[in-house]
Amino acid sequence: MKLFNLVLIAFAIFVLGSCKKDSENDVTPKYEDSDFPSDEGKDTIWVSNVDELKATVNSTKEGNKVVLIKDGTYVLDTRLWLTGENLIYRGASEDRSKVVIKGKGMGSQNVGYIFSVAGDNFAVKDITIGEVYFHGIQVHGELDADNVYIQNVRFYDIRQQMIKGSYDKNQPGNYSENCVVEGCLFEYTAGHSFYYYCGGVDVHHGVNWRISDCTFKNIYSPEAGKLSEGAISFLE
Repeated sequence: MKLFNLVLIAFAIFVLGSCKKDSENDVTPKYEDSDFPSDEGKDTIWVSNVDELKATVNSTKEGNKVVLIKDGTYVLDTRLWLTGENLIYRGASEDRSKVVIKGKGMGSQNVGYIFSVAGDNFAVKDITIGEVYFHGIQVHGELDADNVYIQNVRFYDIRQQMIKGSYDKNQPGNYSENCVVEGCLFEYTAGHSFYYYCGGVDVHHGVNWRISDCTFKNIYSPEAGKLSEGAISFLE
C-alpha cells in the first residue's frame, strides 16, 4: 500500500475519533465561525410537497437560488440532478428531523440518489435524507463540481456510500475540491449496513475536503469476511 493511502487511513481514524459520540443530542450544531454560504443575493423558492421539490431541478438551473423546504416527508421517484451554481437547499424550520427526503428503500434501484451535484457552490443543511440505493449526495468531481457545503444533515439507511465524491480517470483534470461536511449524522438504523460495499464519506481524488463534528453509527458489513469502506475513505 502506498504511503499516501496510509496517511489517508490515519487521517480518517483521527477524524472519526474527533467526531461527536452522542447522537441522541440531535440538534443543530452551533458554529461561531461557520462559513456556510449566505442567502444574500439569491432568489427564494419555497417547497411544501414532493412535486415542488422535483420542480427545483429546472427552476434552479440559472443558479443563485435558495430552496426552503417546509416540514414534511418527501418521497422521491427520481434523483434531484442539480446543474445550477450558487444553490442552497435547507430545511425551513432548521430542525433536520422535521424535513425528510427519501427514496424507495436500499433494495430498490428506482431511486439511486437524493442529490446529484454537478455545479459549483452547492450547499445543504437542516434536513434528513436516506433510503436510496447508491448515494445520498454525490458530488460529481468528474464534472468539476467544487465548493460543496453540507451541514447538519442526517444520512440514514443508504445502500452504498452516503456521500460520494466521484472521479473519472479519463478526465484527470476534473475533481471535487474545497468541500465541507460538518455537524452531520451518518447511521444504519438496523445496527449494520444492508450491503458490505457501504460507507459514510467516500471521496476519490478529492482536494481540500474537511470533515468535522460528525457522528458515524453502525457502518459495517453484514457479511462475514467482507469489509465495508468504513466511516471515512479518501482514495488517490
